[in-house]
Amino acid sequence: MKFECAECAKPVDRKLGEVNRSGNKRFFCSHTCSGSFNGRLRVRKGKMKICQQCEAEYEYKNHKPSARFCASCFQQKQLETKRITLGDVAKHCSVRGKHPSWRWAYVRTQARTIHSDLLSLPCRECGYSKHVELAHVKPISSFEDSALLSEVNARANVSQLCRNCHWEFDHGLLILK
Repeated sequence: MKFECAECAKPVDRKLGEVNRSGNKRFFCSHTCSGSFNGRLRVRKGKMKICQQCEAEYEYKNHKPSARFCASCFQQKQLETKRITLGDVAKHCSVRGKHPSWRWAYVRTQARTIHSDLLSLPCRECGYSKHVELAHVKPISSFEDSALLSEVNARANVSQLCRNCHWEFDHGLLILK
């Protein structure tokens, strides 16, 4: 029997047994068309979670950094992050006694979160676009302990580079313009 794909209107052949057995009136030419059609019909509801700070219930839809906090608490946390100094980060119990490269892991993570839009751009120096990293133009270790994270991770102090250019920059072989 001839039918029309419910998604793209292409002709679809089905046997009489398949038509009687399925009971539905919609037929598709492929799994892709079926997924597209059925994905629009189903409204995806988020899971309900409890905020770790205010213990209010909120809807959680995607894997986002705000997964542990409701929207208002997440915004408050972001504002608090802007007031943290490098000295606060260095004194935190999670980095005390660790290798020096571990000391600034939190600062680098915050930079990636704040400037995630830069990670989708090509390398600033050579144009390579498969994988880029964020590099601090002025090294984190050169800042005073009283420097704010917002100052260290300012847009002017962060640049996107491919791995090779980043290595060259860190070893003094590349000077950023």
